[in-house]
Amino acid sequence: MPWFACDAVGRVVSEIAATNPRCSITVLCGHTHGSGYAQISPNVTVFTMGSFYGAPDYMELDLDEPNFGLLERAWVDTVV
Repeated sequence: MPWFACDAVGRVVSEIAATNPRCSITVLCGHTHGSGYAQISPNVTVFTMGSFYGAPDYMELDLDEPNFGLLERAWVDTVV
């Protein structure tokens, strides 16, 4: 999903993740008209917030929870 918006960003995220396997990278993105979750690699997780024309969705993040508490959210209905 980082490749959906910008291939260059996706390549940079992948390179950073590969050279820093002990680091965890969480990518938060939206505007794909459907919500979802993808485990791109062992240390890269992507969460996508859905939207509809004229009505973008949003959510509050719990910064004290792993992956900001997003795995527990009901909107994560698609696993890639």
